[in-house]
Amino acid sequence: MLFIGASVFGQNTNAQEDSIRNLINQYPDYDSLKINLIFELAAMVEEASPSRHESLLMEANRQSKIGKHPYQLAKSSQLLGIHYFFQGDYEKAEVLLKEGAEVARANKFQLLLASILSDLGQIEDALQKDKLSLQHTLEAIEIMEEKKDFKNLIATYNNLGGFYYYRDKNKKALEYYTKAKDILLSRLSLRDNFNDWAVTESNIGWCYYYMGNLDDAIDQLKRAVDIHSKYDYYSYSSGNARANLASLYVEAENFDLAKIHARDGLDICTELDYLQGIGNANHTLGEIALAEGNYKEAAEAFGEALSVAEKLGNLDNQAYRTKMLSYCYSNMGNYKLAYNFALQSKTLNDSLSKLKSDAAFEDAITKYETEKKEAENALLQEQAKLKDLQLEQERQQARSAQERQWIIGGSIGLILVSGLFFLINRNRLKTRTNRQLELQRDEIAEQKKEITDSITYAKRIQNSFLPDETDFQIHFEESFLMYQPKDIVAGDFYILEEVGDYVYFSVADCTGHGVPGAMVSIVCSNAIRKVLHELNISDPGEILNHTRDIVIQQFARKGHTVNDGMDISFCRFNKKTMKLAWAGANNSLLVLRKGTTELEEIKPNKQPIGGYVTTSPFTTHELDINKGDTIYMSSDGYPDQFGGEKGKKYKYKRFKELLVRTSNNSLQKQKELISSEFWEWKQGMEQIDDVCVMGVRV
Repeated sequence: MLFIGASVFGQNTNAQEDSIRNLINQYPDYDSLKINLIFELAAMVEEASPSRHESLLMEANRQSKIGKHPYQLAKSSQLLGIHYFFQGDYEKAEVLLKEGAEVARANKFQLLLASILSDLGQIEDALQKDKLSLQHTLEAIEIMEEKKDFKNLIATYNNLGGFYYYRDKNKKALEYYTKAKDILLSRLSLRDNFNDWAVTESNIGWCYYYMGNLDDAIDQLKRAVDIHSKYDYYSYSSGNARANLASLYVEAENFDLAKIHARDGLDICTELDYLQGIGNANHTLGEIALAEGNYKEAAEAFGEALSVAEKLGNLDNQAYRTKMLSYCYSNMGNYKLAYNFALQSKTLNDSLSKLKSDAAFEDAITKYETEKKEAENALLQEQAKLKDLQLEQERQQARSAQERQWIIGGSIGLILVSGLFFLINRNRLKTRTNRQLELQRDEIAEQKKEITDSITYAKRIQNSFLPDETDFQIHFEESFLMYQPKDIVAGDFYILEEVGDYVYFSVADCTGHGVPGAMVSIVCSNAIRKVLHELNISDPGEILNHTRDIVIQQFARKGHTVNDGMDISFCRFNKKTMKLAWAGANNSLLVLRKGTTELEEIKPNKQPIGGYVTTSPFTTHELDINKGDTIYMSSDGYPDQFGGEKGKKYKYKRFKELLVRTSNNSLQKQKELISSEFWEWKQGMEQIDDVCVMGVRV
């Protein structure tokens, strides 16, 4: 059955390749559509044939240059750089990534630039160019956060975590790996991003390992393996995950499980011709055999691992693996081979020491030359200043001598008249300059007033769409609303509508803040009201489905594409039956039952209202609500706010704990405590986003 499946798969793949080749041949050379099809074909053959993958990317790069297509040129440079990185040629990878970044920056392809900089930072990390690696990675994160490019932000946070991980700063590394995981679980489809998910879980596991927690490390790497088993067995990451898990089982002396995963990893990496993975898996198999005292099997595995290290030019791995081979052959009684490998290991270690010494020497020379040049420049500047000062003194002396001659030879009356004329002219000039400055100041003030008045008027318009806080008292026993826009107007909004027996209420967070966010919020709130009052739809999931359609159509009418749009937590409550129906787009629902201290969290669909990679229907959840239960909804502005002693995010976990801790109070008192906590947490730092928190008690 497996062979039949494999055969069909192969036929389908070949048919797809033939189809793409036929399409490629239909376009002339250097056409952008043709180049895009070459990219598609390269991606299709990447794992099956790395050499074909490379040649196709080189062809795409060549045609992009000749055809003058900057986006495809930058993209092909990036993909080629990644290819060489996985082949172990870091220098070539760095050159290509720099070329791609230069093109992307020159043409203001911000998202592509961020992606390239993230990859470049990882390569520079491998090349031990610490300063450049950190600089490029942080620049990538800044762009991605601004553009809300969550998928690439996950990879970049992982890269930054790796930067600290390889410098034994595991707590700092864990912080960035956890950020990546949080974004992945809250913002993206796990099915579509399973590889990033698995890599992130694995990275977290290695942090635990080097922090001394082997059991948690094994659990994390098991998660990574399980993810690959579920979604894609054959991939580079899948092979690495199994080899890594096997090495931890060796540490835990569970050799049976270690063998299973190491052999699985080796099979996958061999199938993909993934050299680094093959080396890692064989290395682990060597350690297993060594731990069991099977020196012959260990020597065979370490020999295969050494061969890979030599192909990749990795001197560290060569030095360690030759040392292991020496140890194996010594225990087997083959002292000649043991001596040869010991000698080879020493030579490699000497080479490594020399390389490090040379690098330190080159670094010292560079620093010396830089400092010398700076000192020379400073000296030249000082000499120039002294020369200017000397010339100025000579001019002053000449002027003084000339003035003395005028005083002696001239008329006192003439000097007084000249002095008076000079003073009058100077005062006129000063008055004119001051008047110009006053006019400019008044003009700027008027422009600022007009802008502020316009935004304030926009706030009045936006407020006309928002219910008054007192309206909630009609429908609920108690309620509170903490609504704090970052600017005058906001992208966050809230809804309270009564239709028949139902009360609808929600908290929504539109893309952006300020005027752009407010404009999107008006479009989205109008769409919800249209669904409620004109389409007469009552099911929360269906309301969100139809709202999404209207929002996408509204923006498409103007020729724009909506990438995010709105996150929302949307409730429908029947006061007679005490039934609550709820649906969410990226935003959860929190329920605190009367007399309890544990929040119930109902998870949303991980997709926004707007254009997205997947547009699956929103799910409606139904709950029984009892008298005294409290319902909370919030945008992400509160938990995402930076502050505290270390300037970190408040975080969703701390936010939920705050709600529970203050829940014994009246809701108005709880609002005061929550607001006070927010301002104390900020500690003078800038508010980064709109804040909207709603609580109702039935």
